[in-house]
Amino acid sequence: MCVGKSKGTVAALVVLVMGILTTAEIANAGLNPAPGYPISYQIDGVFTGPIDMVSDSQLAAGTTTYTANWDSLLEVRTVELNAGPMSPVIYTQPTLPSGSTYAGWYTATNGNYVLTGQTGYPADAQGLMPGQLFMTRLSNGATTTLNVAGNFDAATAGENFYVTAAAGTATGLGNNGYSGIYRAEGMDGTLTGLNLILDTGAPSGVVTGNGSGNLAFSLGGTSAQLLGKHNDLYLLSAEQVEAGIAAGQTTGVSADAADALITGTTLNAAAAPFFNQHTPDGGYVFTSISDLVFDKNGDLIIGMSGYLYDANFNWVGTAGIGMLLDVNLTGHDYSATVADTLYTNDSDGGGYLAYRAIDQTLWISADGNLYGLLVPEPATLTLLCWGGLGLIARRANRGVRKDLQ
Repeated sequence: MCVGKSKGTVAALVVLVMGILTTAEIANAGLNPAPGYPISYQIDGVFTGPIDMVSDSQLAAGTTTYTANWDSLLEVRTVELNAGPMSPVIYTQPTLPSGSTYAGWYTATNGNYVLTGQTGYPADAQGLMPGQLFMTRLSNGATTTLNVAGNFDAATAGENFYVTAAAGTATGLGNNGYSGIYRAEGMDGTLTGLNLILDTGAPSGVVTGNGSGNLAFSLGGTSAQLLGKHNDLYLLSAEQVEAGIAAGQTTGVSADAADALITGTTLNAAAAPFFNQHTPDGGYVFTSISDLVFDKNGDLIIGMSGYLYDANFNWVGTAGIGMLLDVNLTGHDYSATVADTLYTNDSDGGGYLAYRAIDQTLWISADGNLYGLLVPEPATLTLLCWGGLGLIARRANRGVRKDLQ
């Protein structure tokens, strides 16, 4: 029987099954799938940065261009799945009115519009970094702009856009150096303002959402309000998000509304065996979450980058890892555990992620390529087990989280 077999045996079975289903081996660069998670699709040489799913057949993607003054600007494009091509540029961000401009490394789309952003330098008198959000209609490139200081990441949950930004006390934050999670308000494709959901009390991190309206986010530093540190992950349910909207434009919910999912320390420990292989003797690795997405079951997939330094504090390279996190509900509290490693990357970071539910494909933007990594369900294996092999239950507590699906 499959039940009771070791994880290594199960992984070997998955590899065997996927080998039967895959007609040809797909070569890859630095990104290496873990056993049981084959690369089903690969689009080479697109050099995309951030990605998000427009539809089951198309990605929204950002590529970077530079001005003569080395300002970086994000170009909005689409990529046809599963093999390309990439579209011509739909929209290119302008530079900020003054100072330096840095492209924001995120794209978020609701299928009709894509939200991107940028920040700049120098800071204003309140210590806020200038920045802009751009909402672009994918069909014709029509774009509206909203000034948002210190914007860092964006996502959709339901049909709404959410951003993390250090946008200042005038928008409801307790301190100009803190990050807030906001809903980007708009009507008919026009950005009109922000509505604070939660003051994280820490520098900005990444954020993701799902169709049920739930948000998961990371911290970019230490937060006395959430009692968390860099790379710690939290979850706000759809009900908590709506409570933040109802509380008023600059109020949000209290810090204890967010459930602590998993600490950055735990994530680092799970990634350490891989990163340690690539860290020079006497050196160290600084880890940061590159991206975060929900899968169809309400679990989370995380990309983590390790920036490698030698003993003299010289940067020597970057490595990356992708991990699957089980999200569990006990009573009214959510938590998460590391369930598996999905891929590693010895030549680039954790990459940017998008997830296609219809075939459980995780799309990864890394190494200048796009990879479609199959993340199969345990039930997929059941269909291929003969003679009463039974259910391989990697995650037995799936049924308690219906509101996350």
